Amino acid sequence: MNSLPTWLIATLRICMGWLFAWNGWLHISDKTWSAVPYIQRTNTFESLYSWFTTPDILEWVHFLNSWGILVLGVCLIIGFSTRLASIFGIVAVTLYYIPLIEKFPFLTNGSLFISEYIFYILILLSLIFLNAGQYFGFGKKLIVRVAESE
Repeated sequence: MNSLPTWLIATLRICMGWLFAWNGWLHISDKTWSAVPYIQRTNTFESLYSWFTTPDILEWVHFLNSWGILVLGVCLIIGFSTRLASIFGIVAVTLYYIPLIEKFPFLTNGSLFISEYIFYILILLSLIFLNAGQYFGFGKKLIVRVAESE
């Protein structure tokens, strides 16, 4: 049993889900949105990020940065596949964080290593280890059904 109240874990999961879902929706609804300006400002792993801007790959980058993030957020909100959604969220947030690194450990905004993305990663890790989908979400219903069928 976790020492954190279940409502707190569920609220954290839903809030992170809303953050992802809203950003995904903003990208989908804004036909002028492009990941290119964000990607081009990277100073770290430049070859990887320049590969993301090649026409064939950029199409996937835009798709994953809009629909992928929206679906990820909805999964967190409803508590469905929370662990998997959190893992994909960590990958996405890490890819968002890397362009902020100007010269390690300094970020482009002048701060030392820490940005909001670090907190997002820590929250998503917490959701994984707290099995957050089982609290007021579909995760618990699926666990019960699988256990009953065995």
